Amino acid sequence: MVNECRTSGTQPATPCDCVRLELGASAPEDVAHFLRYEGLKVEGAAAAGPRERFAAALVHWPEHIERWGIEIGARLGLPVRIRRPLRCGGAELPLGRRTLIMGVVNVTPDSFYDGGRYADAERAVARAEEMVAEGADIIDVGGESTRPSADPVPVEEELRRVIPVVSAIARKLKTPVSIDTYKSEVARAALDAGASIVNDISGLNFDPKMAQVAARYGAVVIVMHIKGTPKTMQVSPEYRDVVGEVREYLEQGCARALAAGVPEDRIWIDPGIG
Repeated sequence: MVNECRTSGTQPATPCDCVRLELGASAPEDVAHFLRYEGLKVEGAAAAGPRERFAAALVHWPEHIERWGIEIGARLGLPVRIRRPLRCGGAELPLGRRTLIMGVVNVTPDSFYDGGRYADAERAVARAEEMVAEGADIIDVGGESTRPSADPVPVEEELRRVIPVVSAIARKLKTPVSIDTYKSEVARAALDAGASIVNDISGLNFDPKMAQVAARYGAVVIVMHIKGTPKTMQVSPEYRDVVGEVREYLEQGCARALAAGVPEDRIWIDPGIG
């Protein structure tokens, strides 16, 4: 139970007020874990921090501790949005409950780590099965290396590489399949073949049709930040405000997705580090 709530000072609460909540000894440990993850201080049975931090936590509160989120929201007079499992392909992804793992299958001859290892569909599917057995929640298939200085791959070649693999994995496994591409034509073919996630390194920026394709298929969209293109991104990259510039780029990509009709809960972001 939430036993106590008070704000600092004697003035009415504002979005910047400090709040202290007595959670009570019966609060599950997952409540404390989640509040800490959101930047709040939890000691014993109490949580404290800026009201705005509580507000940010409550708008994507995990389903398995729903009751506690509703109680905290009621005491603070803040809206609560419960994060439900996301239906994706043939599976439900437990968003907010734990970190999800994406296994990557590169069907390319020149990727960082596994270039050339899984160039044929049979080996690629076998590797996908291994990764699922090891705990992967999503399998990401890519047919164009986006390492620094990489040359672009023609659409026809990328389709030749990825579609047999996506199709085979989707038929054999219930695990959601992601297509790593910035080309709407490749994304469309992969979604037709059974993919349910579009992982776009350009943040929906390189191909103006990408957001509409994702929306039409009801796909999850991963909006990534990139500076330049894979060919140029390491040619004197400079930032005046790296956090602010990356955030602005991601916000623009999310806005493209929303404008095309992709639901908010089907938009994920990737800061593009590493």
